[in-house]
Amino acid sequence: MLMGIGGATEGVVTACAVKCLGGDMQGRLWLREGEEEVARREGIDPGKVLTLDDLCRSDLAMLAATGVTDGELLQGVSYVYGSAFTQSIIISSLTNTTRRVEGKHDLQAFLSLTSVNGIASSTLLKEHVPT
Repeated sequence: MLMGIGGATEGVVTACAVKCLGGDMQGRLWLREGEEEVARREGIDPGKVLTLDDLCRSDLAMLAATGVTDGELLQGVSYVYGSAFTQSIIISSLTNTTRRVEGKHDLQAFLSLTSVNGIASSTLLKEHVPT
């Protein structure tokens, strides 16, 4: 059983994962003050219990997630002498598969990029790339 409070985005992502794993779930919006009227204008009943199919309409769902910080399911990013190591999981309802991917990323290769999201790559990586 999974219980929690999160945003609508988290509910949809969770629904995709649950559908991939063959489970079921229900959810309900937990609206803040003033959001109920916005929901009604969008045609959403704020009190409706949302089913798995309301949150993830397709039977063909896929989820890919990479750990940023250590958690129960995935390890976070770690750095060892010029490399970043990541752990990811990919789940597919189409093939009913779960894949785990261990990634090694050569940070030196990123230094050739001018920028990443507008930030100079050398600024982002300087503490992790040996000189």
